[in-house]
Amino acid sequence: MGILKNSIPDEILKAFDQKYGFSLLIKGDAGTGKTTFALEILARKQNAFYISSRVTPMSLYNQFPWIRNIPKENIIDGTQIDLQYTGITKKEAILNAVRFRNIPDFIKLIYHKAEESKNGEKITIVVDSWDAILGAIVQEWEKKNLPGSNETILAELTRQLNINLILIVETNEKSFLDYIVDGIITMEKIEFNSRRMRILTIEKLRGITIKNFKYLFTLKDGRFHCFTPEYRIFKLIDKIKIQPKSLKDKLNTGIKDFDELIGGGFPLGSKNIFILGENIGKDYLILLNPLIINQIENYKPVIHIPSFEYNSSNINILTKITKNPKIFDYYKIFEKNSLDDQSPNEYKKQESDLISNVKQYFQLCKKDEKTPILFIYSIDILETIYGHDLLYKNLVNLWNDIKDIPHVEIIIIKCYQKSSIELTYLAEYLFNILKFQDNLVLYGNIPNTGLFCVELEDLEKTKTKKLKLTPIL
Repeated sequence: MGILKNSIPDEILKAFDQKYGFSLLIKGDAGTGKTTFALEILARKQNAFYISSRVTPMSLYNQFPWIRNIPKENIIDGTQIDLQYTGITKKEAILNAVRFRNIPDFIKLIYHKAEESKNGEKITIVVDSWDAILGAIVQEWEKKNLPGSNETILAELTRQLNINLILIVETNEKSFLDYIVDGIITMEKIEFNSRRMRILTIEKLRGITIKNFKYLFTLKDGRFHCFTPEYRIFKLIDKIKIQPKSLKDKLNTGIKDFDELIGGGFPLGSKNIFILGENIGKDYLILLNPLIINQIENYKPVIHIPSFEYNSSNINILTKITKNPKIFDYYKIFEKNSLDDQSPNEYKKQESDLISNVKQYFQLCKKDEKTPILFIYSIDILETIYGHDLLYKNLVNLWNDIKDIPHVEIIIIKCYQKSSIELTYLAEYLFNILKFQDNLVLYGNIPNTGLFCVELEDLEKTKTKKLKLTPIL
């Protein structure tokens, strides 16, 4: 598969591209992806070495076939080092320190690998794991010296010999290493609503501006891939490439990964609910607009009762994207009036016939044989008009009147709304949309799914973007 584009946080790549050597400490419990992450960095480097306390080169290649650009001789069993070195003439001051301290052979090995580097190019070394190797090679002199002697020498070697050094430890606890290395990241897997979430936290990166200190990531296909935060992702809707698809008994979502998740599309006659988490804003529209555009491109009607945050700019985006010149022959939006100049009672009186207007438009579409219909409605505006107690009664009347007209319903509910309790049990499909560090995350209750991060993949040939749902595994 090769190197994954944009799979490593920019801050970390910049740290290793500095003029001088850099030492990075990777902390985390077993199974959090530390080794995979470190190897993902090594795969990008020319002079790469992996010192392991656990696996042979063959085992490593079998588990991570994409690292075969690292020669077998560069994958070293760190617990079995018993080497002698002579004839070293460069960096005499450091060599003297080595002789004076009589440090373990594996530190000598790091020194000599740096010395042997072709054309003086920077080398990158991963030590996996530091605590296991240190325990295996501890010598009598270490017991008589101050704790951290090895760590101090290693940190200084990276700076003086222009080495990128990555140390992996099997814990999140603080140690002497935290204070002497140049950078620290912590990797963790946590449970979120009975689902796995993976988080990388940048604790420090000396000399580097940390733009994002937390990243969601996945280990899909055995690769480390972090998700780049997209602030106000809905603004990129007009960049998305949508391939319209028409089905007889389902409505296509306009998103390939989403269609695969729900068996090809939303079935006719179904009620499908999206529950929006806090601080979503308009970002959920990046999942909704492809569905609308797919319907319009197939010359099928859309009836839309939007939420309060929906405005004319969203309509302008639709007109810009769709190739259907008669968009408003197929897109009927029942817009709200502003509450700024009206009392809530006046507003309710003016809009109380909204559902009646929707019924009439359904009948008109049926008469003109414009079906199936995509019916999208947001509960926030309907609750404002009818109140919580009367809303359900009005919806039941609407459902009874339109049940024989081919259509699909998409219901948008905000997580704090009371109506979510009464409506969710009606759902054919039920999805939640939330934000984490400016990443849009989706997961299903019906069907029960893991977490998916909404990603935009650049399509270089068309200069557009592809919308993807990438599982957090």
